[in-house]
Amino acid sequence: MEYTTSQETKILLKINGIYSFALFLGGIFLQVFLFTLGGFRALVEYNLVSAGSLLIFYFLSGWILTRVRSKNLLLFGISAYILLFSLLFLFREQSLSLLAVLGAIHGMATGIFWGVMNLLHYVFITQEARHRFFGRQSFLFSITGGVAPILGGMLISLMGFLVSKEFGYSFVFFLVAVLMALVYHQATKLPEQKVIDFSLHDMTKHRRSHIWKSVLLQDFFAGMFDAMFPAFSAVIIFLIVKEEFVLGFVNAAGAIIAACAGLSAGIILAKKQTSFIVASFIAAFGIGLFAWQQNWWGLIALTFLFNAAMPVIGVASSKTFFDVMDRLGRDWQKKYYLFLEREIALGLGRVSSLLLFLLAVSDRNQLEIARIAIGLLAFVPLCIGFFLMRIMRVMRIDT
Repeated sequence: MEYTTSQETKILLKINGIYSFALFLGGIFLQVFLFTLGGFRALVEYNLVSAGSLLIFYFLSGWILTRVRSKNLLLFGISAYILLFSLLFLFREQSLSLLAVLGAIHGMATGIFWGVMNLLHYVFITQEARHRFFGRQSFLFSITGGVAPILGGMLISLMGFLVSKEFGYSFVFFLVAVLMALVYHQATKLPEQKVIDFSLHDMTKHRRSHIWKSVLLQDFFAGMFDAMFPAFSAVIIFLIVKEEFVLGFVNAAGAIIAACAGLSAGIILAKKQTSFIVASFIAAFGIGLFAWQQNWWGLIALTFLFNAAMPVIGVASSKTFFDVMDRLGRDWQKKYYLFLEREIALGLGRVSSLLLFLLAVSDRNQLEIARIAIGLLAFVPLCIGFFLMRIMRVMRIDT
């Protein structure tokens, strides 16, 4: 494995920081924007197409990376983000007629971007530095998630007062496209890497150990969560607070809490690896209260409990995944099929949860089904914690 340098680490953190600021600036408001245009059904259809496209392009990235260097593919993925938000800026309310196209572009951008970034994280970040790096990354994601939603909400509210809210949403999408151009500039500074050695035969022939099956099951549940919860919670919070600026403020408050938790998560887990168990119960409790009390009291519980606990689970999950990959003892160029298997597990979780919602929803019960879905997702942090515990126990026994 190649070892990280301070310069490479800084570039990766800059890319992640600007990228997360851009998506937090436009991400939650994109979900609300689509909801205002077509309700929960439009929101789910967009995310379902996106989840399917993500899985397809992550899968294709394995073959592409055997012929194209990782930096070039990363630049293509970032360009797709620029295209997505440029189209949203240009078409505004007519975006509903392009729902499938926009979802496909978003899935392509996300699948390619994270396919390459996960590989670069594995290549450049050593095992000893993972707690520290992912803790810093979690802090960056959280602090940008604190500032960006307030800025986005202020801009939409201000533009709504001066022109119209539709123009405000469009202007925010334009700013996201500009920020993605800055991400592109930072990515050009990454060093060139060798092409990978990928074959679909690697994925079909290898025997999956119990520990690897636990990783895949954990990611299946994580996929169910990350496809539905961010979109549904953003809309339900908006229905509670009723103003984009207040929505941004609430997300900012949660992000500040998550930033503090993310900054300390690496330190906490380095001292006591099983801290994620307590965090999984806290996160589940926060989501459960929000599902039960969809008012300001439930919102406060979600903001404080969920955001304080999830960074600990996220850092533990990221490090554990890479630690399990280390055990295979092969060169990093030959391990991409493991990233692909993980993404298939995540993708199946995303697609299955969204399909179940579409089967259950009708024009009359959209909000009620969304609330029930949030309540069921409260069990996901517990499932992730359970599989993390199984993985760590096996690793301790084997060593």
